[in-house]
Amino acid sequence: MSTLTYTYKQVRKAMNHGADMVMEEVGGDRDTDLVNLVVNAALALLDDPSMDIDAVIEASYEDPDEVRTWF
Repeated sequence: MSTLTYTYKQVRKAMNHGADMVMEEVGGDRDTDLVNLVVNAALALLDDPSMDIDAVIEASYEDPDEVRTWF
């Protein structure tokens, strides 16, 4: 079995493209926000696997309280 190696930039590009493809089919502002939160969480976990959702929100968004209203 071969092991593939990707750069952070390649992973980020693929994740964002995948999110865009899904959102073209699903649509909706709330869904877009949540899909983007998933992408941000996954990318943040590449840098620091110990992060929790609160740390991801704090690192990725200006207004963590607003992000909580999406749930």
